Amino acid sequence: MKIIFYRGDYPKQFNTETFKSDPVGGTEFAAGYLAKELAKKHNVYFICQTPKQAKIDKIHWVPIKKPKSSNLKNAFREVGPADLLILVGGLSNPLDALQPKVKKTILWANGVSLKPNTIKHLLENKIDQVVCMTKYARDAVLDNTIKRLPPKPKIKHFFSKKLQSDLKSKFSFIYNGVNLKLFEKYGQIAKKSFKILYVGVFNQQKNPDKILAAFPEIKKRLPHAELYMCGSIKQYKKEGGDKTTGYFDGDDFFERIKTYIYNKEGGMRPGVYLRGGLAPERLAYEMISASLVVVNPKVGNQESSCIGALEAQAAGTAVLGGGASALCETIQHKKTGIVFKKQENLAPWAVKMLQNPKKIKKMGQRGRKRALAGFSWQTLAHEWEELIKAVLDNKGYAPREH
Repeated sequence: MKIIFYRGDYPKQFNTETFKSDPVGGTEFAAGYLAKELAKKHNVYFICQTPKQAKIDKIHWVPIKKPKSSNLKNAFREVGPADLLILVGGLSNPLDALQPKVKKTILWANGVSLKPNTIKHLLENKIDQVVCMTKYARDAVLDNTIKRLPPKPKIKHFFSKKLQSDLKSKFSFIYNGVNLKLFEKYGQIAKKSFKILYVGVFNQQKNPDKILAAFPEIKKRLPHAELYMCGSIKQYKKEGGDKTTGYFDGDDFFERIKTYIYNKEGGMRPGVYLRGGLAPERLAYEMISASLVVVNPKVGNQESSCIGALEAQAAGTAVLGGGASALCETIQHKKTGIVFKKQENLAPWAVKMLQNPKKIKKMGQRGRKRALAGFSWQTLAHEWEELIKAVLDNKGYAPREH
């Protein structure tokens, strides 16, 4: 089977070789690892802003200099006809502009809503299946899509019911996975008492300011507590290749949270350590050695998956995150971590967890067992193969919950 992955909208250069030293987003890691696993059995091409045209990990990496229509057409023309196209994350360019010659198309959605042109492609049957990363994300994307359907007043009731039924059959979910090899040193690295590790990009969607704002209260109650902030700070121009342009969400966001990180003299506040974006192996070490991993610490966040939460479980570390999102799935509340429902409970929960080392050790052990059992890319690639076969055969697919 010939499969094409397309991630033309992501501005940073990457492939599975660059993963070892240069961190990228969770979506890019996931797509790369899935492509690598599928390439063991199938003929896989990956069109993105890869540094070079090469065959790496059995994947044919096809570069595009800039995501312009002419460059994209050339890339798809070079790859030629295929059985399946997987659109990774989203779609800025209309499919007609890409001109892919494929039998079926899957959109691998990484958020909780679709862009208008993507909904249009769904209605035109140019996208055959939307695969989300959790059950929560699937339901949210489907609900948001139905709300944005074009009106047809004269036959509104019939049109909506028929269309909604057709749409529901096009939505599914398969969980993200974890590169378990990164966490093979579990058990060999001692956990550091009272070490809190925030994992996530420094932007308004991941809410690093919430844990930074809560840390003084944690520090007051637990004087030995330390907070390590791990995540990318710089962003990349969509049209500018690999040139950095500043901080995520503009300099204003980072300026606002600087007061939580630095004191008036410009030094780091006591117990706060800014690590920035880390290569996967280093991040795995930090996760294994932490007592507690914090991910998106805002109630009402819009997480559609959160690979960081899954990786923390693979590291055997308890996880703490904000509720009312996909974190309610990726974290098993009171089993592998805590999903708090009120914002004012962030600091109290962190303190409570760190004060009970035996309890969070058991949470970490349960999380690791869960990751090993259901979140390896080998396991999830098998689920993807089942879904792909169902899509090619025009049959339904029953998602599995882990």
